[in-house]
Amino acid sequence: MKINITVGFPESRWEDYKKIRIQALQDVPQAFLDDIDHAESEPESFWVERAKKVTFAEIDEKVVGIVGFYQEQKVKQKHIANVVGVYVLPEYRGMKIGYQLLVKVLEEIKKNEEIKVINLGVVDTQKAAMKLYKSFGFIEVGKIRYAVNVNGQYFDEYLMQMYL
Repeated sequence: MKINITVGFPESRWEDYKKIRIQALQDVPQAFLDDIDHAESEPESFWVERAKKVTFAEIDEKVVGIVGFYQEQKVKQKHIANVVGVYVLPEYRGMKIGYQLLVKVLEEIKKNEEIKVINLGVVDTQKAAMKLYKSFGFIEVGKIRYAVNVNGQYFDEYLMQMYL
């Protein structure tokens, strides 16, 4: 099985992005700050624009994983990038897809010499994700208790950083 990693969905494939993003919100709602009702109500234009900024993994033309990042826009924080929305379909986990997605997104981030810090957040239930991030050199810098509320169940979020 060949895994292809691509930066940015072509505009014609925005529905592929929407499909996997909605599945991510259903599968592990505690891992994302967005909720499924809000996501499903977004217009097509939202998905088209968002999809252009997402790095994705595909096998045999099926999207099996995604990751995004953005650079802070305020002048005093332009040196910070945030990795967001990391997700791999359950049936494709354990195949190093998350690893390959992170390799690619970190390459993209490092192209911008202005960026000196990379942030991400991971909820306490996502042990495999935390292990993956640590393998890249991310370190825990803090913990927000009760950071995410899913139907009355609260999850703590670990803040992690990598310094370039």
